[in-house]
Amino acid sequence: MELLNSNIVVTGAGSGIGAALCKRFAEEGPRAISLVDLDAVALDRSLQELAQVFPEVKVSSHQVDVSKESEVIALI
Repeated sequence: MELLNSNIVVTGAGSGIGAALCKRFAEEGPRAISLVDLDAVALDRSLQELAQVFPEVKVSSHQVDVSKESEVIALI
């Protein structure tokens, strides 16, 4: 993957495949990863794990319901 210095948004980032993708993407050296999920507790856990293991990657979390267009627009 060519993700060096890119900006990435991952939905479902609080757990499961989404959280695993965030870790894998972080290994590729992106500039930033935005974690998106409905579960604020899971988001915080994923954010803390990524920030600890990959301090050079800017990580942010956003509690968003991606089934609501207005929330997705606000995220972007």
